[in-house]
Formats: sequence, structure tokens, C-alpha cells
Amino acid sequence: MTSSIEENKALVRLGYELFDKGDIDGMLALHAANSVWIIPGISPWSGCFKTHQEIRQMIDVLSKDVDLVERRNDAMIAEGDTVVVMGFVHGIVRATGKSYKSDVTEVFTIAGKKMTSFTEFIDTLAVANALEP
Repeated sequence: MTSSIEENKALVRLGYELFDKGDIDGMLALHAANSVWIIPGISPWSGCFKTHQEIRQMIDVLSKDVDLVERRNDAMIAEGDTVVVMGFVHGIVRATGKSYKSDVTEVFTIAGKKMTSFTEFIDTLAVANALEP
């Protein structure tokens, strides 16, 4: 069953709202069981995550390692079953005290009223530099 563009955007917005409130179970419930998350880079939270358990573990590592100073969504564009969100993130790596700031683009794919993939595009060098002691 194909969702409308507005339904897809609403689903992604709800996912962000739940994530921002710390309701990871609620956010994961919006994702298909076989949803794939791809986070580039060399950070402890980078990789390809293929189950809800793997995604939760990655979020736990990210939450443990980074103080999120700012995360915002500046634009949302959708066509068909794809939603693209452009924004900004500023985090501080707890182990080093260094911060990173980056524009970020996140791409979601939706099928059957569930998110089936998430791919993040971020300045991986800025994140890597913040991880360096």
C-alpha cells in the first residue's frame, strides 16, 4: 500500500518528535522490522544497522558518547516514497570535550506506512576530529 507524500512527511515528523522526546520504542515502532539505517564515518555509532535491536544499540552508544547541543530540521522534501530532511547538528563528544557542527541530510524510504530505510549524510571529518583526543 502506497502512502501519500503528506502521510510520508507526517510519519517522518512523528519519528523526529518521538526521538527528541527520548521515546525510542515509539520511534522504532514507525520503522519496518527489516528497516536499514546507514550512518557513515568511523565513529562508534557509524555503520549499517539492520534490526530494531541494532538500531537501539547504536542510539544507546550515541546517547552515551555525545551531548546533543542542537539538532534542527530546516527543510523537508518528499517525492513518492522518499522523504529528505535537511538540517543541522551540533554535538559535543563527552570523552574529548570537543564539538562538531555540521549540516546534515537524512533520507528516509517509506513502504506500507513504515519507514524502511534511513541514511544520514554528515560531515564525517568534523565528527572524526571531535573524537580525536
